[in-house]
Amino acid sequence: MDIPAVNHCMFPPSYTASAGAPAVGYRMHSGPQKAVRPACTITLRSRGEDQILPIQQILYAEIFDHELHVHTLDGKTYCGRGHLSALEEQLSGCAFLRCHRSYLVHLPYVTNLCRYQITLSGGAVLPVSKQNYLVIQRELSSYLLQLKTACPLP
Repeated sequence: MDIPAVNHCMFPPSYTASAGAPAVGYRMHSGPQKAVRPACTITLRSRGEDQILPIQQILYAEIFDHELHVHTLDGKTYCGRGHLSALEEQLSGCAFLRCHRSYLVHLPYVTNLCRYQITLSGGAVLPVSKQNYLVIQRELSSYLLQLKTACPLP
C-alpha cells in the first residue's frame, strides 16, 4: 500500500509494523508488537528527559554548537544531543527538506523562497545552500504540485 508523502504524517497508516508495514515512527517493545507513541511524533532527549514533539508542530531544526535545536510553531525551542542527518532520516517522507548543512525545514511552513533564503511562517529566515539552490527549488515545487493534485481547489 503506497502512502503519499504529503499525507503520511497528517494521516498515519492504519496498519502496524507487525502487519508487514514499515516501522517508521514506531518504537517497538520486545514481546507483543505495539506502538508506544503515535507515528507522527519524534522523541528528543534533552538533559536526561525525553521530549515528545508532534511532527506537525515542527517549523525547522538546526544544528548549532554540536547541539540539535528543534523550533516549533508555538515559538519554543527544544535542544538535545543528536545529528541533523539522523533527524532527517527519521523524518523522511514527512515533507522535510535539508536547505543547508545546518538546517532542516518543514515544507508546509515555507512561505517564500528567495535566492539563498527560505522564509517560514512566523518570520524565521533560514539560509539556503548556494550549490543546492536549484535542487531545493525543484523539491519545493514538487511538494507544492503534489499538494495541489492531492487537494484540488473547487
